[in-house]
Amino acid sequence: MRIHPPFALTLALSFLLLTHSGCKPDVTCEGAPSNNPYQCAEDHPDRWYWIEIPGMQCRDGSQTGFGVRLQAGANKLLIYLQGGGACYDAPRCDGNPSKFNVDDFAGFAGFGGKIGVFNTGNEDNPFADWHMIYVPYCTGDLHWGNSPNTDVPGGPAGQDFIGYQNMSLVLGEIGPYFNTVTDVLLCGSSAGGLGTLVNYPQTAAAFPASTVTLIDDSGPLMEQDVAMTPCYQAQFRSLWGLAGTLPPTCPDCFSNSGDSLAQIFPWLSTTYPNAKFGLITSQQDFVIRDFYGDGQNNCTSTSSLSVPDFQIGLNYQLDSVLIPQGNWGTFVPGGQGHVFLSTSDFFSTKISGKTVAQWAEDLTNGTVTNLRE
Repeated sequence: MRIHPPFALTLALSFLLLTHSGCKPDVTCEGAPSNNPYQCAEDHPDRWYWIEIPGMQCRDGSQTGFGVRLQAGANKLLIYLQGGGACYDAPRCDGNPSKFNVDDFAGFAGFGGKIGVFNTGNEDNPFADWHMIYVPYCTGDLHWGNSPNTDVPGGPAGQDFIGYQNMSLVLGEIGPYFNTVTDVLLCGSSAGGLGTLVNYPQTAAAFPASTVTLIDDSGPLMEQDVAMTPCYQAQFRSLWGLAGTLPPTCPDCFSNSGDSLAQIFPWLSTTYPNAKFGLITSQQDFVIRDFYGDGQNNCTSTSSLSVPDFQIGLNYQLDSVLIPQGNWGTFVPGGQGHVFLSTSDFFSTKISGKTVAQWAEDLTNGTVTNLRE
């Protein structure tokens, strides 16, 4: 059995801090009319509310929903996908939340919902006056899955890996309501950052009249097998049902060896040439190195990916894939930090005098910059 205490502990602590710290506000809207679940959010701008959608559920089968916070007079929308590990073997599933309900969201609203990109009191936040949607993560599949009632080898049985379907339900709900916004930012951190990649096409389709930008925070995919091995990718391709969610017009995403998930980066660039995309990742991200370490030694390793191998994969992805596309911006600080959008690092981490917040603002305004320490 593989044991990953640093990774599992980090994710568990992060989840608890973001969802169970401080005073929990009331995020329910009692008596809201069935034809307008946004009534309370409309009546009380700058306050988080919880909306449940029939059929939207976690991997344990429990009901979930999404969060909404409106701003008076806003005409732009930020959609954030929560992170929190992945479920593909027993240890990893143990470190990944299998439920997210209204109580969990109230914890987020009272603490995590006021930090980083969610901080409406910081004048340096370029998104403070945007409407916001918070999509929780409790399906264990990087928001990619299309495989209900699935047994994990050596792990839990009957898991609903339906993150992609959940996102479809969210978009079906919010698309008509926000159909007049001029700009949409689809972003997420860690597993949520990875989730933006597969979910960008259906997000762009839900907002055909809007400029839709993507920011993947701390979710790098890598083409180099030394960093992200074929056996590692293959084990969750089938488990999560990715054949039904990867873009069918991306034939390079479906290689026989199973090592081509990173082909979605150039596919996005060429399919949406007028869109802007962004990747934030530290040069030695300790969480992602632990995640990719599972693929080493023919998927028998219990150690993190080494820093040199991680940097081989990262530098190739930056210099040979993303930057040459012209519509991918990158922000790559030194060190081994993990997650920037939803933490105070959004305002404090700088490269060449520019913060993550300033880099992200430039990207959503159409200016692509590539910064690396």
